[in-house]
Amino acid sequence: MSLFANSFSDFVKYVLHPRWSDIVTTVKRLNNPVQISEN
Repeated sequence: MSLFANSFSDFVKYVLHPRWSDIVTTVKRLNNPVQISEN
């Protein structure tokens, strides 16, 4: 249960991350190759 609590707190840290633009940019970078290969 402590492992779940730890990963949940990590998840919350990512969700409440102050630099959302960095996260969005990373997600876009991860998604772009998939979108390009599909099209």
